[in-house]
Amino acid sequence: MNIIGITGAIGSGKSTAANFLKKKANAYYFDADLEAKNHLMSSAKTQEKIIAAFGRKKIIKNDSFNLQLLASVAFKNKINQKILNQIIWPEVYLLIKSTIIYAKKNNFKNFIVDAALLIEANFNHLFNYIILITAPEKIRIERALKRNNLSLNQIKKRNMLQWPDEIKQKYANYVIENDKSISDLQKKLTKIF
Repeated sequence: MNIIGITGAIGSGKSTAANFLKKKANAYYFDADLEAKNHLMSSAKTQEKIIAAFGRKKIIKNDSFNLQLLASVAFKNKINQKILNQIIWPEVYLLIKSTIIYAKKNNFKNFIVDAALLIEANFNHLFNYIILITAPEKIRIERALKRNNLSLNQIKKRNMLQWPDEIKQKYANYVIENDKSISDLQKKLTKIF
């Protein structure tokens, strides 16, 4: 089974690329961000670790664990992000590993992980191939703003907390510049695949 990691900064088009390859390759698709959130919301143990790290008042709203409050705390600075990542990344790693086993048992020929911080988390050794999707910052910001779920300030903060593409390129098997249309991105992915 080919295990493929797709990564890139916010607004680069990594999820668009991963979804295209999922269909083209009939692959098992693992959205690391979504899976991490689902795990977090279902794991009282993980929630307690995060509450212990940041404080109940900063994370709990109406007696419930609140992902928006967590995001505002976690993306405030590099220290907070590092604390959260030290709690979450080992658990996401185990989720990926167990899902790879499931995908192999179910005869998937390809397994795709869509993760913005795949390289920062030191997960790169899990993959046969890593595809880095890049785009100029102006284009990435425009794309991220169109989603209407983050402010310009939030997007810039998240960008600053990620490694620059120049560093990520050293770990990638393939780098795709996604500065044109979706069909152009799909052609480049098809060529690689």
